[in-house]
Amino acid sequence: MMRCEPITLRGQKVLLEPLCLAHAPALYEAIREANIQSQRAIERLGAVKEGTMRNNRIMPDGSYRHSVYYSIIENEWQQVKAGLEVKMRRA
Repeated sequence: MMRCEPITLRGQKVLLEPLCLAHAPALYEAIREANIQSQRAIERLGAVKEGTMRNNRIMPDGSYRHSVYYSIIENEWQQVKAGLEVKMRRA
């Protein structure tokens, strides 16, 4: 199991907090289906997997990319923020 570094946790909070304070209704992230490490990281953060969009991009080599979409909606932010703060204290 990979351990999150304190700087990574602080960085996640710094990136997310202004968007949530602006009362954005939702934050979305698209991650390449093959990037399992990033998918697990955003899941640990508390984002919800919304689904996979298949063949949604053509890559420079002509292959297709599938993207996995995650979201954090406005009423989930306080729980995500609290989880990040707990992890920062442990790190």
